[in-house]
Amino acid sequence: MSSPDDCAIAVEIGKAELGWGAAPPKPAYFPDPDPGGYQLRCNWRALGVAPPATGTERSPSGFSLSAPAYDVLHTHATVELSRFMRPSFAQIEECKLEKRGVRWKLLGCRTKVIT
Repeated sequence: MSSPDDCAIAVEIGKAELGWGAAPPKPAYFPDPDPGGYQLRCNWRALGVAPPATGTERSPSGFSLSAPAYDVLHTHATVELSRFMRPSFAQIEECKLEKRGVRWKLLGCRTKVIT
């Protein structure tokens, strides 16, 4: 299960970068295909957003999020946001966040790779 911070970070990135809110984001969510890999399992409605659709091989677009890498004080985190559109576009961004009180704030995302 994802931690409450993992889920809050996913929502913060999703709102800013994917237009996530009362409606799910248009791109489908693709969890790590490895059974032991990172999976976001969150109570989306409690976080104020609609659950994302899970991607399939027929999804025209999608996104995934890496597990957050937290600093030692657990006040900063870095996450990779991967997006794709079929047939051949992919983009990986590195997003940085800061915890302010009990809330996470997205400081920004920078593009690392575009194919």
